[in-house]
Amino acid sequence: MIIRTTFWWYLLVAPHVLLLWILIVLYRKGFEKQHRTFSYYLIYEIIQLPFTVYSILSHDISDETYWKVYAIFLAGSVFLRFGVIYELFRNLSKTYPSLERFSKSLFRALAVILFFIATGLVASAWPGNVHELTRFIANVLDRGVNVLQLGLLLGLFGIAKFFGLSWRKHVFGITLGFAMYLSVQLMAAAIQAEWGDFKIFDYITMAIFHASALVWLLYVLVPEPQTVLTSVPDAADVAAWNREVERLLQPK
Repeated sequence: MIIRTTFWWYLLVAPHVLLLWILIVLYRKGFEKQHRTFSYYLIYEIIQLPFTVYSILSHDISDETYWKVYAIFLAGSVFLRFGVIYELFRNLSKTYPSLERFSKSLFRALAVILFFIATGLVASAWPGNVHELTRFIANVLDRGVNVLQLGLLLGLFGIAKFFGLSWRKHVFGITLGFAMYLSVQLMAAAIQAEWGDFKIFDYITMAIFHASALVWLLYVLVPEPQTVLTSVPDAADVAAWNREVERLLQPK
């Protein structure tokens, strides 16, 4: 029992220590402007820790109040994750002006399609009892949002694969970490909905968040390879390449 409790507290606290480390590295390497929304997400998650610990240890906070606080924090995290995903789309394609416009359109189209899918999942699980609404928001809506966000991340991987885009290591690492976290969390939520709420799923979701934080830290610490150009293409060649990309992306 003591070992299990210690492990639970480790999974709660350790990832937030890693998030602080990641934030420091981002600022030391000058990546904070490129990943401004991700930096805000890290700060937001770090700030949540003392409030979460207080909610768990305090005897003055009821279960209903805890779930309300959890739902509020969750809403903020969800909002920032959408911003991070959009930022990742921009960072991947910003060196290609024509592709950047295309990726923005694709992001919006994917968001609309996945929104309707997620809405259908949420509507099918809407609780009949109004008193269960707070817990419903904290669980089922989170599941629907995970479907939407994971789909967007998979779309980002698909764009990179289709166009043969090269990833910056830290951009790839942030994308991979979120994809890992959301996919496992989504699977755990689906199993919980089918078989019931077991304590083991808390450990699983906390452990995958820890693993995602380790991936983020690893990829922001790894130095980017230095690219040496033996010759610099002139402006006419660059303009011609962009026109060709625009032609390829235009509907037939």
